[in-house]
Amino acid sequence: MYSLQQSWRAMTQEIPTLPVVAGNAFVFGSAPNPVVSRELLHDSKIVTANASQVSLEAYGVEKPYITFMRSNMHEERDVDTNTLEALRGRCTEILIVISDNLSYLEQQLRCLSEINYQYDEMFFVNKSQ
Repeated sequence: MYSLQQSWRAMTQEIPTLPVVAGNAFVFGSAPNPVVSRELLHDSKIVTANASQVSLEAYGVEKPYITFMRSNMHEERDVDTNTLEALRGRCTEILIVISDNLSYLEQQLRCLSEINYQYDEMFFVNKSQ
């Protein structure tokens, strides 16, 4: 739970200039055995969350435009280990890591480096931004 001091600090921080998606965007989260219409993927910028991009590889999507990622995958829970393993050797154009903890961001980037997860640009935002 946020304290008033944390909320005020988050509201007064400068919000980074994030990428803009012009045109169609297909936003894909996590779903077991997804069925995706190829028409939705055609001429759309692909936006994914965490390791959901792996499910889109069957549709020819190997590099999403934007991937949003939580920053606590270094905690080594089963879900973290599985997510990192699924992301091994994969990539995205723009990585946006969401966290209120800069040390988590550093640890997340180290984990991604260890599994050779590549990105062209990276942005860091806190949860209120």
